[in-house]
Amino acid sequence: MSDKATRRTEWFLEAINNGDLAAIDETRTPDVVMHVPPQPDTVGLQGMRDFVDAARHTLPDAKMPAPPRRQSSGTPPRAISP
Repeated sequence: MSDKATRRTEWFLEAINNGDLAAIDETRTPDVVMHVPPQPDTVGLQGMRDFVDAARHTLPDAKMPAPPRRQSSGTPPRAISP
C-alpha cells in the first residue's frame, strides 16, 4: 500500500475509532466525495465530519480493525483454492 493510501486508511480508523475529526482536514480536500451505496453521497469536509459523528453516535462501541498488512514483497497473499 502506498504511503498516501496507508495514511488514508489510518485516518479513517482514527476518525471512526477515536473521533479524530481533525484528521479529515489533514487528509482530504474540500471537494471530497464519499460513495457508500445505497446511501446518498457524502460531500465536502463538513459532510465527512457529519458522517463520522453520526457513525460514532449510532454505534458508540463499534471499532474498526486495521486491515491486514501485505507481505513485505508488496504483493498480496495468494488465495488458497478449496
